Amino acid sequence: MKNNKDWSRLLKMILVEDKNKFNTRKVLKKSKVTNTPLHRRQDVKK
Repeated sequence: MKNNKDWSRLLKMILVEDKNKFNTRKVLKKSKVTNTPLHRRQDVKK
């Protein structure tokens, strides 16, 4: 039973990681498209 729990936790972690990778990929694509606004925003923060 314990092994089963560990396995399911591992699977969940992997799924979450995949989702995160997918999300970062999306964000990267978006930032490439709208590159200048992002830079301006960062400049304002500084």
